[in-house]
Amino acid sequence: MTEPKVSIGLPVFNGENYLATALHSIVNQDYEDFELIISDNASYDRTAAICKDAAERDKRIRYSRVEVNCGAAPNFRRVFQLSTAKYFKWATHDDVCLPGFLKRCVETMERAPSGVVLVYPRGELIDATGKVVREDYESIESNDPRPHRRAAHVIQNVNLAWAQFGLIRSDALRKTRLMDSFIGSDYVLLAELAMLGELREIPEILFQQRVYAGSSNVVHKTRSQWLAWLDSTRVGRQAVLPSSVQVGWECGKSAKRLPLAAKEQILCGFAVPVTWYVRNLRRIGGQYKQMAMQSLGSRKKEQSK
Repeated sequence: MTEPKVSIGLPVFNGENYLATALHSIVNQDYEDFELIISDNASYDRTAAICKDAAERDKRIRYSRVEVNCGAAPNFRRVFQLSTAKYFKWATHDDVCLPGFLKRCVETMERAPSGVVLVYPRGELIDATGKVVREDYESIESNDPRPHRRAAHVIQNVNLAWAQFGLIRSDALRKTRLMDSFIGSDYVLLAELAMLGELREIPEILFQQRVYAGSSNVVHKTRSQWLAWLDSTRVGRQAVLPSSVQVGWECGKSAKRLPLAAKEQILCGFAVPVTWYVRNLRRIGGQYKQMAMQSLGSRKKEQSK
């Protein structure tokens, strides 16, 4: 059997509500040279039945299950570790790949220089019913030849981080820490990829991210809840550092461990964390400014009575 050009990894836990839609959006792509690896994280709803049925109908699908929930981050790592192809893409059980997603990503990657490690399309947000809520204008594209400039651009502009669901060169992804078990690890992963190579954006909306009452960014309110979801070994533990601090710290650690020239290791280890901390200081400053303006407005209203 010929090895496929693309591996798609879909980690899932109790995804029965939207899983069939997500699978349909993948298997019906007009680009067909892929394998779809599903890792079921000990689901107890209809996830297993949906996956097994899909695998019976499409031989490109490989279904695997773990009997004890290990958390989202280990499951994200697991699907990549089970992959074999030249290119890799993460998928989720509740998002949608629009027609042409894979074909456009593969075509763009194949035409790009070998230094391009990630290709991703533009995206939009949808609600529980699939209705488009808004287009997102986040762009982390960077073709700067200097790794520290690329990574700083990413960490300055990343927000929803859906570029991680684009097409990635597997040999580059193996050099990263993949999805780690801390809050904001998706930001760090994208910064690591930028240190390793260029990021290319396709100027078409080909991806839909679903935001609804049961999505992880809505359900988990506290840091301890986020950590427990990311990694089951962290249940009951508090984060040592807030994400506003840890993301910058982890980017600095990444610069030291990645195969970069000595000069770029130093520059990445300095410029990327500083960019992150400045971004957060501005955000915090903006919040305090807004609070002060609201307070001033309230005082003026009281004085005018």
